Parts: sequence; C-alpha cells; structure tokens
Amino acid sequence: MRVTGRFEQKDGHRRLLGAIADVSERRTLEEALSRSQRLESLGRLAGGVAHDFNNLLTVIMASLSLAGDELQSGPAKAELSTARSAADRARELTRQLMAFARRQVVELSVVELHAHLGELGPMLRRLLGEDVELVLRLDPDAGAVRVDASQIEQVLVNLAVNAREAMPRGGRLEIETAAEVIDAARGASLDVAEGSYVVIRVRDTGMGMDEHTRARAFDPFFTTKADGTGLGLASVFGIVRRLSGAIVLDSELGRGTEVSVYLPRVEEHVRPSAEAPRAAAHGAGQRILLVEDDDLVRSAGARILARLGYRVEVAAHGAQALEILAAASTPFDLLMTDMIMPGMTGVELADEVRRIQPGIAVLVVSGYADVDNEQLAGHTYLQKPYSLETLSQRLGELFSGRAPKRSA
Repeated sequence: MRVTGRFEQKDGHRRLLGAIADVSERRTLEEALSRSQRLESLGRLAGGVAHDFNNLLTVIMASLSLAGDELQSGPAKAELSTARSAADRARELTRQLMAFARRQVVELSVVELHAHLGELGPMLRRLLGEDVELVLRLDPDAGAVRVDASQIEQVLVNLAVNAREAMPRGGRLEIETAAEVIDAARGASLDVAEGSYVVIRVRDTGMGMDEHTRARAFDPFFTTKADGTGLGLASVFGIVRRLSGAIVLDSELGRGTEVSVYLPRVEEHVRPSAEAPRAAAHGAGQRILLVEDDDLVRSAGARILARLGYRVEVAAHGAQALEILAAASTPFDLLMTDMIMPGMTGVELADEVRRIQPGIAVLVVSGYADVDNEQLAGHTYLQKPYSLETLSQRLGELFSGRAPKRSA
C-alpha cells in the first residue's frame, strides 16, 4: 500500500487530505522486470565467458591431440589421456553456461529414449560410484522424442550428479521412462500443450530438500554445495523448456527426491543407418584458408589442419582473407572461418568469398553461445572447442558432400 496526503487549513478547521493506493501488483511487476533484466545480464555474461573458455579449450584440446599422436603407449601417454578427460569435463561446463544463456546451437533429431538412456548406463554408473545402485526401468514402448541427444545426456548427468550429492553414504538411483497422455487441465498446470509425452523420472533415496531449497532448486547460481556453480538444475530447466517440455520436482527432507521430465512424444521412428561408421577422414592436400582473429586458436587450428594432410594459409580477419584470396594463383578448396571477428562476420566473409570463388566449401566455427540457426543459414557449423577428431570428421563430411547445412 502507498499513502499520500497533505494538511489543509480552512474555516478554522485543520483537515488531512490524502489517498491510499494499492501498488502491490506494480511492485511485483517491477521486481519481476528487475529479476528478468538481471538474468538477461547474467546470460550475456555466461555467453561471453563460454566464448573465451571455448577458445582456450580449443587450443588445449588441439595441443593434447597433437602431442598424443606423437607418443607411443606409456606413462606420458596416460597423463595426456587424463588431461584430455579433464578438458572434456571443462567443455561440459561451457555447455552448461551456453544452456543457461539459452542461445545454444542445437541439432534436433528423433531419439528413442529407452535406447539412448540405456547407452548412458555405464557412464552414469561410473559417475555415481560403487556405493550407489543404479536401476534402469526403460520402457521400449514409451516412444521417441525430438531432441538434441547431447542435451538429454546433459540433463541426465546433471540430475545424477545432484542425486549423488544427496546420497553421501550411498543409496539407490532409479531412472525410468514411460508414455503419458496429458489432458488440457494437466497441461495448464504444467504450462505445456495437451497431448502425448514421454516421461523420464529420476528418483533417489537421498536426504531430500526442505521447502526453501525446493523453491529455489532451479534458480541460476543457487547451490547448497560450497564448490558448486549452481548451473546444473538451471541448465536442465532451460533445456526442457526449450524443448516444449515440463519438469516437476517432488522432494521432502528424509524421503529423497523425484524429478519428472516431460518431453513431447513424436510418432516418427529412428531409422537405422545402413552405412557403417566412417573412420576419421584425412586430407589429400586440399587447400584451406583458415580465418581466425585469436592468435592461439589460429595457430592451433593451422597445426591440426596440417597434421590432417591439408595445405593451410591463415588470416587474422576478413579483409586479410580477401587479400589472400585475390592474390592466390590457385583456388582454395575450403574456407574455415570464425563466426565473430572485427570488421565482418564469418558468414559475411563466406558470402563474399563465394561471390569470388563459387562452389568453395565453407565451415563456420564459433565459441560464442549466441550463434543461432538463422545466422548460420546455408552454412556448415562446428562448435568450439573442437578436437583433431571432430574437425577431421566435419571436414571429411564437407569434402564428401555429406555435411549438414543449417536452415533458418
């Protein structure tokens, strides 16, 4: 409530004139706007941090890959493998930051959840440790969903990590899938459309949550762990909502926690590939123009491309790349360019290069979280950090004409 007023002297009498206004709704809206603006700022910060971290990880992973190729089996090879595993875990952290920023490039495909989650079983068992029993109840008739498979892995890993923290003396983690039809009333309560859904339920026998923790569990940067980032469950919430799904948390102190993830069911089925997996492709002397404004990333990328058998020329920005292209006596086979650079973007450079040399293959890379499918329309994309193996595979796809193009 807000009260305003003034005193008035009239006819020998002193009177108070005032007004009372209910501004509670206005203050609620102001607080919501302020919170939204803070989260948007945090999202921009997260995207910037992810970009810088991804550039550093690109250099680290490239150096580890190149060094590993030089060594035979032995203690040094094992140490490099450990460092590579740590870099992979760091890459997962940047994926969490990108999920929080809600501007992550995703590759949606039809996934049979019972099969995909079954394949995650061994990794989850290693993650949980020997004192936590993992029970999988995966219904093969639950159906398929259209998702980014890596994001589903991120959801399960984050939920498993939280469950593990809630069971310091061991326990049991159950993961089950089922089909469920949601009617209009239930859909309204979950803020999803009515229809058929696949439900993933993750249930632990841990300590549970009190009311305060339960209310804030999905808040960004909220954590009960001294060394936690508070991004895990916030990332899970963001991923599920972007997939037009819902997430429900049921927990009570001393009675464990159950998290239910609802994802829209699709009638399509996964088509088994008749083609055997291809080995990592190596080049045959094709000419590649690498354009990257970060010195360390440019150097690491050039070393990887040379190791893979390509002939490489480098440029620090778009204008320099166009100068190299104009002076070249023989055409380039591929342009590999960073997305965000001074002067012109990678897509703008690619469009200009294709005007000069039609038919050239283009690979756009980026460590930023705010690259969307519309920006990448018509171009093949690779997310930093990339390793020797992932870059090799994508280049092999490009030169064989099998690389996916982004559509708006």
